Amino acid sequence: MVSRRDRNWSLALLFAAGHRPPSPIGVGLLGYGAIARDHASLIARVGGLRVGAVCDTSGERRELATRELGVPVYGSAHDMYDDPDIGLVLVGTPPAAHAGTVLEALAAGKDVVCEKPFALRVEEVCDLAARIRGEPLATAMLPPGGRDDGSFRPIIVGPQNSDPYPVHGEAIATLGKHFGIALERARCYPYRG
Repeated sequence: MVSRRDRNWSLALLFAAGHRPPSPIGVGLLGYGAIARDHASLIARVGGLRVGAVCDTSGERRELATRELGVPVYGSAHDMYDDPDIGLVLVGTPPAAHAGTVLEALAAGKDVVCEKPFALRVEEVCDLAARIRGEPLATAMLPPGGRDDGSFRPIIVGPQNSDPYPVHGEAIATLGKHFGIALERARCYPYRG
């Protein structure tokens, strides 16, 4: 584990050598219902991410997003997918639309995070799995209601069931802090049934 001081020293040396950190990834929120505000708050706390746009079919929710976030808003998902500033789409639509929306965003070349459930029918899951074969897929299953519950074991896995902690440990810790849930590696990975 690299200390914050060592990390800052390394960044200072890189900056002095002319290297600049990459721009934060713009996250497009697809759907701006109640949970989207929690997502926006969490995104703001994760280094390397920022809310870049909101898409919602409701004009009222688009106006709310403009007031609260001050980012571009779209009434069409395809218009948001065409925004070159958006690298990651967070799907927060009603569950019946999740499977199709994930496939559309992937087809547009975007990375995707999907609110649960991933799909409603087994056929949709099989279709998604067949279509995204070879694409990275990370899964996080947290306790219902976002409360720490000793009887519920959180699960966090990376692409092809890999360990996400070496690369995403800081983001996972931020997620746990946001929800007040202990997400230590030993508790969440590997999944042992």
